[in-house]
Amino acid sequence: MKTKFERFLKIKELSMDHNLFFPENFDWVKEYIPFMPKIDIEMPMIIKKSKIHMIKYNTNPIVIQFEDKSKIFCSYDQYRRLPKKPEKGQMVEFGFMGSPDIEQTQPMVLKSFRVIS
Repeated sequence: MKTKFERFLKIKELSMDHNLFFPENFDWVKEYIPFMPKIDIEMPMIIKKSKIHMIKYNTNPIVIQFEDKSKIFCSYDQYRRLPKKPEKGQMVEFGFMGSPDIEQTQPMVLKSFRVIS
C-alpha cells in the first residue's frame, strides 16, 4: 500500500509533466484531495503571561502596560470589547499575531486576551 505522500508525489509528477490541473469541483478529483498536504498559512502567535503594571484610561488610545514591559494600545471601543475589564495587578494571558523572530518593539496585532486572576 502506498503512503499518502507517495501518492501525492505521483500526482504532482503527473500534473507537472502533463500540465494537469486538479480543480476541486470535479467529482473524480475528490478522492485525491485528502492526499494533498495541507498548508498552514496562518501567522504564528506569540503568547505571553504577565501582570498588569499600569492602565492609562485618560489617553487616546488606552494603554495597558505589563510588568514585562509589553504594552497594548486600544481604542475605547476595543477596550470595551475585552472579555473582562482588566485591572492593575491582574494576571493576563495575551497572544500577538506575529513571528517570534521579529523584533519585539515592532507593533503586532492582538489575537487573544484572557484575564487569568
